[in-house]
Amino acid sequence: MNADKVSALVIFGATGDLAKLETFPSLVGLVDRDVLDVPIIGVANSGWGLDRFRGYAAESLRRNGIDPDADPAKRMLDLLGMSTATSPTTRRTRLWQRSCRPDRRCSTWRCHRRCSRRSPAAWLEPA
Repeated sequence: MNADKVSALVIFGATGDLAKLETFPSLVGLVDRDVLDVPIIGVANSGWGLDRFRGYAAESLRRNGIDPDADPAKRMLDLLGMSTATSPTTRRTRLWQRSCRPDRRCSTWRCHRRCSRRSPAAWLEPA
């Protein structure tokens, strides 16, 4: 990868299933072939820190049969950075808004797991 043209690789949804199953193992292959040598920035709405994110990526590699202590995997993990996406309408807020009626709001966003006033739309989403 020409570093003069690319300053970073950004992965949106970096704590999701696609990243866990496909993206991280593929990135190790790119690093191994010296195609990727720029920072890899994971963006997610998880609230994770960098250490937890790198641990998640290492576990992903283990589950895919790649040793995270091997040189290409270590280099890929060292390139990883994390940015937490925050917005006023995070998933928790959206669930809370859908699950509680305006006239009888629950006192916490966690109510969507136990609230008897949940809407059918909230039932379909995983907690």
